[in-house]
This record gives sequence, C-alpha cells and structure tokens, in this order.
Amino acid sequence: GATATAVRIAPKVQAVQTGGGFTFTAQAVDATGAVLPNTPIAFSSQNPALATGDAVTGIGKAGAQKGTVGIEARLLTGPVDVGALTIQLPPPSLTLVAGSGQEGTPGAALGAAVIVQVATVDGVGVPGMSVTFTASQGGTATPASATTDANGAAQTRWRLGPVGGTQTLTVASPGIAGSPIVVSAEARAATPVRLVWAPQPPATLVPGGTFSVAVNAVDATGATVVTYAGAVSLALGTAPS
Repeated sequence: GATATAVRIAPKVQAVQTGGGFTFTAQAVDATGAVLPNTPIAFSSQNPALATGDAVTGIGKAGAQKGTVGIEARLLTGPVDVGALTIQLPPPSLTLVAGSGQEGTPGAALGAAVIVQVATVDGVGVPGMSVTFTASQGGTATPASATTDANGAAQTRWRLGPVGGTQTLTVASPGIAGSPIVVSAEARAATPVRLVWAPQPPATLVPGGTFSVAVNAVDATGATVVTYAGAVSLALGTAPS
C-alpha cells in the first residue's frame, strides 16, 4: 500500500433511519487507478453525535437524531474520501392521546373526547392527515372523520350505543404505522328510579276522545335509561272535582 495515492469510499451516498445500521467500504488505488488490496484504511464519523462506526470494518450505527454526516475513509499516508450518510426519521405513526377506558350510560355521550395524534418518532405532529372514527354496537362518533391540526392531533366525541357491556371505537389513518387503534369504553346501564311523561298527556279531553301515552324511565339524575324494558302499568281515573 506504499504506492497508494488515493482512497475511494462506497457508496458515496447512503440513507438510513435513526438507530439503523450502515456499512461503508473503501479501496486504496495508485496513481494509475489500480486497486491495491490489503492497504490499511481507517473509517471515522465526522459527527459522532449523529453516527458512529468501527474504524476497521466501516460498519456503524446511526444515532437518534436526523441529519447528514460525513463518513471518512482515510489512508495512513493521509489521502481521504468521504461518503454522505443521511439519517432519516421513521415514518409517522398514529397514537392515542386521551379518551380510552371511559365508562358511561348506554346511549349517552362519554365525558371526554377521544384524541389521537399522528407524529414522527421525535414527537413532531404531522398536520393534514385524514383520520376516521368508527363506533361499534350502534354508537356514533362526531365527527366521524377529521384532519389532523397543526400539532398532528384529531379528536371526536363518542356516544355509546344502546347496549351494555364493552364497546369499541376504531380510529384509523390509512397508510400510517400504528393504525388502526381500537379504543374501549364500558357501557354500564343506569338504574331507573321513576317514570316521566314523554310528553305530558293533554289536560282535557272531549267525551269519547282518545289520546296516546308515552313515558320514559329515568335515573336519579333525570337521564333517560334507554335500556329499560320493564313492564309499565297505567291506571285511569277521574280528576278530583
């Protein structure tokens, strides 16, 4: 290798994701361009904060930051060549921010919004991504679809279906890692405590007239218990004079 006048690194450009491995190779050449095997070549990173590697093999690993770093191949006599290593963040992913594990009454809206975020691995939100929300067991999501905001967030309000037990909301963003997300909530039937008119019957009737009667079962808060299916008895009498 004493006649080596230059070194050639390969590839000249390489791209990896953060935390990914890479390999560079190099050859020493003389003034005529002939390859000189077994010539000692040392590899090094121009910015160890972005990437580090083995000085002998040229095998290395990217760090957790995005950026571009030069990987040098150097002869002991001084000549050097540089390859460019571009470190990219992984594709964005969909994650749940809030709204899981809630409890509510069948048919009622849950207290907290379901919020998701599309973000890169370093937590930077990705705006403009389409997100859909699909409720099970007859529930509804309002809105049923949304576009992520400047922080990569999208949200919906979830109204449970009319049945008790575990219900789910499926959140999806096509082509995004982590999609779909299935959010669960527990629908616990409230205890009816009284009946209320729906609506109030007319106060007066003509002789022989007819009217319809409808009542709702409500809980202690006055909320309608939509799952109530018990018998209701009706007694008719005359108004006191």
